[in-house]
Amino acid sequence: MHIANLLFKEIVPVSKRGYWFFSLIILFSLLSIILIVDLSPKVENDFFFSTDDPQLQASQKISEKFPLRSQIIITISSKDIFSEAFLKEIRFLTEELSSLDKVAGAFSLTKGPDKPENVLKSEFWKRLLLSKDGKSTNIVISLKEEYDKSFIEKVEKVVYKYGSSDFYLEISGVPYVIEQIRRHLVNDLKTFSIASVFIFGFFIFVLFRSWSIVTCTIITCVTSCTMTLGLLHVLHIPIGILTTNIATIVFVLTLSHIIFITSNWKQNSQTAVDNIYDNINKAVKETFNASFWCMLTTFFGFLSLLLAQAKPLRELGISGAIGSGTAIIMAYSVYPVLIAIMPKKIFKRKPFIFLFPEFLLKLRLKPFAIGLLIIPVLTAYGLFYTETDPSLLSYFQKGSKLLNGLEAVDRNLGSSTLNIVIRDTNDHTFYSDDVYKKLQNLQNMLESDPSTGMILSLSVLFAEGERSPVATLFDREHLLDLLSSDKFDYIALNFVTKDRKQSLFSILMHESTRSVPREAIIDGITEKIRKAGFIPELIGGLFPLQAEMSKLILNSIYTGLGGLTLLFIVISMFVSGSVRITFNMLICLVSIPVFMLGMMGYLKMPLDIIVSPAANVALGIGIDSMIHLVMRVRRIRKTGGSTLNTWIQARNELFMPIMGSTVIVTAGFGVFSLSSFPPNQIFGIAVVMGTIFAGATALVTMPYLSVKIKNV
Repeated sequence: MHIANLLFKEIVPVSKRGYWFFSLIILFSLLSIILIVDLSPKVENDFFFSTDDPQLQASQKISEKFPLRSQIIITISSKDIFSEAFLKEIRFLTEELSSLDKVAGAFSLTKGPDKPENVLKSEFWKRLLLSKDGKSTNIVISLKEEYDKSFIEKVEKVVYKYGSSDFYLEISGVPYVIEQIRRHLVNDLKTFSIASVFIFGFFIFVLFRSWSIVTCTIITCVTSCTMTLGLLHVLHIPIGILTTNIATIVFVLTLSHIIFITSNWKQNSQTAVDNIYDNINKAVKETFNASFWCMLTTFFGFLSLLLAQAKPLRELGISGAIGSGTAIIMAYSVYPVLIAIMPKKIFKRKPFIFLFPEFLLKLRLKPFAIGLLIIPVLTAYGLFYTETDPSLLSYFQKGSKLLNGLEAVDRNLGSSTLNIVIRDTNDHTFYSDDVYKKLQNLQNMLESDPSTGMILSLSVLFAEGERSPVATLFDREHLLDLLSSDKFDYIALNFVTKDRKQSLFSILMHESTRSVPREAIIDGITEKIRKAGFIPELIGGLFPLQAEMSKLILNSIYTGLGGLTLLFIVISMFVSGSVRITFNMLICLVSIPVFMLGMMGYLKMPLDIIVSPAANVALGIGIDSMIHLVMRVRRIRKTGGSTLNTWIQARNELFMPIMGSTVIVTAGFGVFSLSSFPPNQIFGIAVVMGTIFAGATALVTMPYLSVKIKNV
């Protein structure tokens, strides 16, 4: 199907007449980014899912029943946490934090309990304010819903003002963790976007030995990125936890088209046609057909992410689909015009392909091809070890001060929230004697579970209320009414509904010591709840959301890659016109994600939501290379010659663009391995592994399977 001929039939050949038009496009896209588009990543409390996702419905229902607030927990360690000097510092710190405008309430040894020394006697305050070893204490800050990143900065400023060798402070809590993730994303977006441009530019120069080609390429790729970001802004798609990498992905998609255009153009220039306009137009028409099919597979590959229930994956799907369309439009409109207006003499140097050692093109393919077929089989076993349920703390760099502090808080209290609403199996009220005894038993059972940290419930609240001298004047029903009044800040309503038939267990779960999947832990806890005589009606919080996310990641990978494979079978039939070649391409493509994900399993790399799209990126690169190779074979075949010679010629002609694209993409995504944000590090490493394997598969395995080359 000659799509290029249909699309370019009525187009005016490239000339200087398009210069001003495309200059305005470039200028407009750059100004829109500078003046309009907000590039700061948006990472909210529900960044795993959107508000209408079913995974969030349980958490939303719990919030409707119980007035839960987000909390920041500050852990303070000292030699003697009950010394007069220490308590004086705690008092000043608590008062200063309480004065911040976004704080709904703050509790510490000096604010909440009647006396600091009585905390050990209180079931409620002991759990909330003291570590299990009694060597550290907590300040718990309840936040208003409208807090923002500037508030976290104010908290840090206040907290670290009090830090010293005898007064060691650490900050934790979901709002704080989310803000740290946002900061890492902002830092990487700034640092690695700029670094990638320089790295891509350097390798483009090495490949084509022309600073003018480098300039034209960088301008085109940057324009493609800015146009994509502008369109996302118009569609109200924010820069999120995954789409922070969209600029790099679009840059690579655009660059892939440009490398093949430039390679064809330079080869045309070597054959005699001296008119730069004719050469570039010929290269565009020769390349576009293959590029179109490459774009189509990438486009639908990203669209397949819309089937995922995780909000970040859907956002990446839309962004990637838009970016793949923008990439091909910019590569085939802006780049040829920029090349055409350059002086002819700057393109006299031979490109890298003509300097490349000939012996690499004459290596025997058989041993390498067999090796590349065996490797995925060996690495496939690593798929069983893929870690799709990593710790929340894995988002932070090992050995860093931040992670050390979060781990300390996690060991003492826990770091991931698990909220469970329970009802008595006999539907009795929670102030009745039989339910009260079962409630105490359940509290003890859950606290004996090593996966749980701090647990607050109605049982603890009852124990605290009964310590009051006036408690003997009330039965439990009236005690609940009293604790639900404004005199006690409606505290009981945090743990029991107004009809007294549903109660909340608020649990902080340990992440640093967890060795089993979250889903198994939750199943164990719910089983204990049933054994204690209660029904777990609602389960919410960050901990179960992450458990659900691990399942969705696997589902999105299998669904996305499976759907993309089926789509590719159809497209490859159009491209190749051969069932055998289609089957060979399918074998090569399936081996790419199997190798990449298997290696991640062997290397124990966590496969979280940020890392999971790496398989799609690597597979897209492999598809591009194979489609270009197969279509070059079909074009050469028209001139005559044996099948063997046709594949050899096609491989030799595309050796430079495929190898060059592999090297450039590897170098560009390799920069991510230097990130201070572990998920971005692993994303970069995964793409590098997949890209190298994809390039080798296209140049070696695909030709060997198609003609069984034995002597080349």
